[in-house]
Amino acid sequence: MNLYLTRAYLNKTAPVSAINSLLNPEDPNRKLDAHHKLIWTLFPGKDKPRDFLWRSEKSNCFYILSNRIPKNTGLFDSIGFSTKEFTPNLNVGDKLKFILRANATKDKPQSLGEGVSKKSQRVDLVMDKLIRIPGQNSLVDGEKSERANKRFEIASEVAKDWIHKKGKNSGFSPVSESILCNDYSVRQFARGKLNKVTFGILDISGIITISDPKLFLESLGKGFGRAKAYGCGLMLVRRA
Repeated sequence: MNLYLTRAYLNKTAPVSAINSLLNPEDPNRKLDAHHKLIWTLFPGKDKPRDFLWRSEKSNCFYILSNRIPKNTGLFDSIGFSTKEFTPNLNVGDKLKFILRANATKDKPQSLGEGVSKKSQRVDLVMDKLIRIPGQNSLVDGEKSERANKRFEIASEVAKDWIHKKGKNSGFSPVSESILCNDYSVRQFARGKLNKVTFGILDISGIITISDPKLFLESLGKGFGRAKAYGCGLMLVRRA
């Protein structure tokens, strides 16, 4: 499987800057959906499945890991647009620094009543733990900072546990003391007239040790967690 790593910047020339509010809106919820559509323009082909991962950075910068070479449509700066084959030479025991934006979820059985088989519902790991703490859903305004602090504390615990579990099946082992949760946020936007997309985003960083280079690269190409179409799942790595 060929992988290509691309760095791209939004085009700042007059024709594109005129629609900047649509391509890169200020509202973080609208921005995520706009970026999702923007990245798709690099991979033309009707009805083709998504075969790329991406994440946004500051200064209108995007990183994309894909199975095919993206085609710049002019919405991105041609000078800052660079693609290279991603073929790292990895060995067992290598240590890599990483950053990862992830949607960490699990399928939670839901009871439908006596005599009815249970149905699974996908839940966000952070919010699922938070709402099970008594009183968290009934805080008044003056106590909401307490909820935010508790939410970040839970997010830090979830991030460490989740990345360890992912590593077991993905060819790497996290260095426990290095793992940090740098941020946790919730995004919500409309998709169509009736559907709403809502999910939590963890920003995780740290150091991992490679245990199975081939499996790790395969996992890296597939991405980690869910919401991959919306900027989650791409792990960026460099030598530690």
